[in-house]
Amino acid sequence: MYKLKKTVLATAISVLLGTGVAHAASSDKRIADLEDAAAVSEEAIAEMRENMENALDVSGYADVEYIVEEGADSRFRMHHLSLFFQKKITEKWNFFSEIEFEDAVKHDFGNATVTDVDGVNQKVAKGTAYGKIFVEAMNFTYQYRPDVMFRVGRMFTPAGIWSIDHYPPFVSTQERPKHIRNLFPQLIDGAVVFGTTGSGSVFVSYDAYITNGDGNTGKGDKNQAKAYGGRGSLKLELPVVNEFEVGGSYYHDAKDSSNSDFARTAVGAHGKFSVAGLTVLGEGGFSRYKDANDVQQESRSGYYVQPSYALGATTLGYRYDTYDKDRANDTNVVVNTLFANYRFSPSLVAKVEYHMSGGTNQDEKTKTVFSLAAYLD
Repeated sequence: MYKLKKTVLATAISVLLGTGVAHAASSDKRIADLEDAAAVSEEAIAEMRENMENALDVSGYADVEYIVEEGADSRFRMHHLSLFFQKKITEKWNFFSEIEFEDAVKHDFGNATVTDVDGVNQKVAKGTAYGKIFVEAMNFTYQYRPDVMFRVGRMFTPAGIWSIDHYPPFVSTQERPKHIRNLFPQLIDGAVVFGTTGSGSVFVSYDAYITNGDGNTGKGDKNQAKAYGGRGSLKLELPVVNEFEVGGSYYHDAKDSSNSDFARTAVGAHGKFSVAGLTVLGEGGFSRYKDANDVQQESRSGYYVQPSYALGATTLGYRYDTYDKDRANDTNVVVNTLFANYRFSPSLVAKVEYHMSGGTNQDEKTKTVFSLAAYLD
């Protein structure tokens, strides 16, 4: 009986040891399989991340308005739907475009005559046409260094503050100051070198560009003259102060296609100051037009000052705005604006603005704009 017990015990131990070895081998294989799966997953995640970084990114903004204007019918306006297309092509190259659809575009023709970009009449379908489709930007950027970058294509003219931060979700009013886009052109088709450099609490940003000039289409230049210009800005990091910036802009075109090939020169200055909830914006400038004999034909000028105060999600402000489209004559326009913004989120804002306009030989009138604007990211 004792020998039988010993034999049974020995057999059991042998079986257990064999099973343990088998389990150990199985566990090692399982661990190896898991490690292989983890490696494959890491590669897949890395590839997915790279694909997401290099994917075409679509964003944009939209805004709607309700306008009550003295001497006109009150109205809803489907003002903007703008789509941004961005793509990181390589580590150094990026693409950006903006296509704007304004006033709920509808083009439907039939037996009508329209004029193409070269001034030639073309027969097309008659019907309905309203709104605007506009390629406002289309450019390639090469990031050589943070302080030296290159861009070629169509872009907004680097000038002042408002023209750069002009998107409805990010500016305080739907109505822009009167001199904006009347001294400097809205867009340039050309090339620009730009960047930002600094040391300690001092930062300098710059833009220098060459362009076809105002009044040309994306097809080319109507004359051999090229316009050029630039923008410089100094930012200081100061105790207590949130933001302090001053700068200037310059533009020159020897033959401005939008104004009878007159020589056009524009100069501007801008500034921004922010402390606690208070922000003060201001910019202004002038432009001159001279004919081939260097005789001045026209001179324009304008400026605005805009203080505002933010308390939580609400911002209240005022703007004094003046613009003279021909300083040799009595054409001065003055607009006083009161406005309020409420941000439901960083990308969604409701605005109300009340404009009181007048000036030299100008009829006085009022205009109220209620709007909702969103950044679509």
